[in-house]
Amino acid sequence: MLTSLKSVCHRQEGDDYKSSHGNCFVRYYRYLRWVLCYIAAELTARPTDVSLRIRLLRLYLDTERVTDAYSHSVEVELHSVPCFRDELQWYDCLTDVFEVCVFKYYLLIEF
Repeated sequence: MLTSLKSVCHRQEGDDYKSSHGNCFVRYYRYLRWVLCYIAAELTARPTDVSLRIRLLRLYLDTERVTDAYSHSVEVELHSVPCFRDELQWYDCLTDVFEVCVFKYYLLIEF
């Protein structure tokens, strides 16, 4: 399982965000942590569930955690889970992740 998912579940409530942001942001952060912990628990129970992995990647992209999405997708591909090879939806999602990575980090590369 992805280490960043494990670390999210064990953080203190609010962490460094509590002092600098409003109460609304803290609630959103707690909810996001809860969703990530739920997905992590489900992935432990069902590691070959493609739709669950896709939801995780989409959540990472929606919350602008592009590096987490990239590292998770590469980790899954490196372990080459056989059931993922025939899933067009998985590769469609990977394409989205890699496009966002290229677009985001292309701007940082100096020619």
